[in-house]
Amino acid sequence: MAQAKSGANAPMTAAEMQQWIKDHEKQLKNYAAMLDPIKLRDVTKGVTRKVESLTKENIVEYLKKPVENEKKLRNAALYLYFRSQIFQRIIMYYATLFNFDARSVIPPYDLVKPPTDQAILKSYNDTLIMLNKWNINYEFLKVAVTCLLQDVSYNVAYYDKDGLFLLPLPPDYCKIYGQYVSGNLAFKMDMSYFRGTNQWLIDEWGEPFRTMWNDFQNGGGKWQVVPEKYSAAFKWHIENIDLIMPPFTGILGDLLALNEISDMAAVNDALDIYKLVYMKLKTITGAKMADEWSVSPGVSLEYASRLVDEALPPYVSFGVVPGDADLGVVDFSSIDRATETTKVQKAIKTVLNTSGGGQLLNATDVTGSTAQHLVAHVDESFSTSSMLPQFQAWINTALSYTVSNPSKVVFFHTGRLTKDEYRKELLENAQYSLPTKLSIMALSGIDPLETLSLNHLEEDILKLGDRFNDPLQSSYTSTSNDEGGRPTLDDDQISDSGEASRDKQETAG
Repeated sequence: MAQAKSGANAPMTAAEMQQWIKDHEKQLKNYAAMLDPIKLRDVTKGVTRKVESLTKENIVEYLKKPVENEKKLRNAALYLYFRSQIFQRIIMYYATLFNFDARSVIPPYDLVKPPTDQAILKSYNDTLIMLNKWNINYEFLKVAVTCLLQDVSYNVAYYDKDGLFLLPLPPDYCKIYGQYVSGNLAFKMDMSYFRGTNQWLIDEWGEPFRTMWNDFQNGGGKWQVVPEKYSAAFKWHIENIDLIMPPFTGILGDLLALNEISDMAAVNDALDIYKLVYMKLKTITGAKMADEWSVSPGVSLEYASRLVDEALPPYVSFGVVPGDADLGVVDFSSIDRATETTKVQKAIKTVLNTSGGGQLLNATDVTGSTAQHLVAHVDESFSTSSMLPQFQAWINTALSYTVSNPSKVVFFHTGRLTKDEYRKELLENAQYSLPTKLSIMALSGIDPLETLSLNHLEEDILKLGDRFNDPLQSSYTSTSNDEGGRPTLDDDQISDSGEASRDKQETAG
């Protein structure tokens, strides 16, 4: 049984026991709630989504009034994302350039009133533990994909000491209206989304929706502010809050053209193996009526039917026409297959190159490691420049709600394609005793807490430094034991060499 605070052996008072039971029940309730997933949909009800046909002319019309056609442009990008494999590759290429393992955790420090070592360690430890529980690589990847596809990702954040989950919200019911001093975007949500069949989500999702719904019901207006503690909105076009524009709107027309060319190529492929066999019914010479046949049409059609059923392979059709009794064949394979293939490849290349990521996705355009390296830098800058500061601002705000004295998280401006170069730079800095050890390991995907744990295991527990005490050698650090090079001298040769050297010096004197 738990003991009272007054002494190690003193029993609990009745009041203390009741409080302990109450706290224990609360812990069990919180644990049970944690085990239940947050429901995102009612599986007993079907979901219907209508996708309208899209043309290049539609895109041109939408762009004439982008603010009014925000929803249509967003739906156009979504349509092509699921319609075009090339577009999916482009979006995922840029989204996966982010490297959220490349980060440094910096404890708070004051030059005038420095904190104690214990306070620094506690802040650093608590922050690292929290980051380990939060799977930010997964959560931020979802956000990156949405922003690259639709420009804005609206989310409500659920996080505590046990984990992090960003709940995506429907963009048709959300609007950005401002920005907090922390750098995070502020947005409102239309509470009419929860009317009717979606009202069950209020109790399922809990706060802040329950409070927002009650304010709406009490006359507070349908557009309710999502509190900063829960708000997690990110925008790719951060330079313009008013305009919502999918980042790749400029290539939507090219993607539609590519789909049309691919569809035409598929039709041509089918025509290439398709044939039409026809038979002409011979008429009587000198007949006065138009339907006087030399052979009964009924008999001819009976034989034609057997021909179709028993002799003709798939992709071959049969017809009967008036005229001579010979069999004729119509071949549809007159299309130049090489030309069609070239058209598709050219269209794909155009889309990839226009998107910016094509130089690496279509690697035939970039030869040489230097060129590929420069392209990687450009693509990472395009993808991360506006988003990475937003991720950093949000993660530090979230930590301020969960850690009493959090350390600061700083994401390195390097992506998955250029991390080796940045790691090399940190190794060079380490030669001058700069504090880069933990950052170097972070670029290898091992965070500081894991690094310190592995180092303690290897050096203090397993003592691998004593067992493997010979340093790794290379041609730059090791000497050769071969018999090549200058020959060595034995003792007699060294003595003779010394006397000869003295005689030479005396002669010179």
